[in-house]
Amino acid sequence: MFEFIKKIFSRVPKKKEEGKVESKSTQRSQKTANSSLPIPYNSNLIKSFKSEHQRLLELHSNIINAAKIRDEQQIINNITQFSQEITKHLSEEFTDLYVFLEFFATEHLPVEKETISNFRKEMEEIATTVMSIIHKHQAATLESNESFDELISDFNTLGGALVDRISREEDVLYPMYDSFAHQFGVV
Repeated sequence: MFEFIKKIFSRVPKKKEEGKVESKSTQRSQKTANSSLPIPYNSNLIKSFKSEHQRLLELHSNIINAAKIRDEQQIINNITQFSQEITKHLSEEFTDLYVFLEFFATEHLPVEKETISNFRKEMEEIATTVMSIIHKHQAATLESNESFDELISDFNTLGGALVDRISREEDVLYPMYDSFAHQFGVV
């Protein structure tokens, strides 16, 4: 059912093929490229991710607010945008953050490697839950107060998990990124 999420998380970054247009993620990473790394360090990565977090929280809030006023078109628009942006964000976190962190942790920092691995596994579980809720409500017809109330309840639950996850990423994982870069001299 959620094969595309598995594909996102099992994907190994590939080198740019000649003549292909680079993704925003690849372009962003190559600004500070270091060819010895599986994924280059990017001094703007964490700032970009934090900005994306704020946008996701804003869209989440827009979904709930639209449901409260029973604006089905705004709900659909915001859920679609939320789905696209969270999928993009998770994919970029995997390719730009986790690959970088795991590269250094595997070789040098076994305790941090376990922490990173646990975050990654949790992210996969959260992604599956998030996409399940999104698909449930993209396919649903909002014809009754109960269906609007269920959407609000589901997205409130999702919001709690999202805020918790974002907070822990920004407090634990994101500082590791810059710390590893400085510690291993790739800045």
